Amino acid sequence: MAAGKIRYVQCEFSDIHLRLVGSTPEKLHDVITSQGFRDVNGTPLFFKDCVVDRFFELAGDPATTARAAGK
Repeated sequence: MAAGKIRYVQCEFSDIHLRLVGSTPEKLHDVITSQGFRDVNGTPLFFKDCVVDRFFELAGDPATTARAAGK
């Protein structure tokens, strides 16, 4: 991720599984966005026992910027 070669990430956030390993959906979302990715649907609200799919794209990447602008 740090090299900027990954432009898209799809991730499933399972509250139960993340809490079993000492994390939360919010923490995982923060890790992904702190690496320069943006959630294409904005910041989600995670609920207890949720299982949620999210799609991220690399912010500032020319290909994703053009797609967002409809080009």
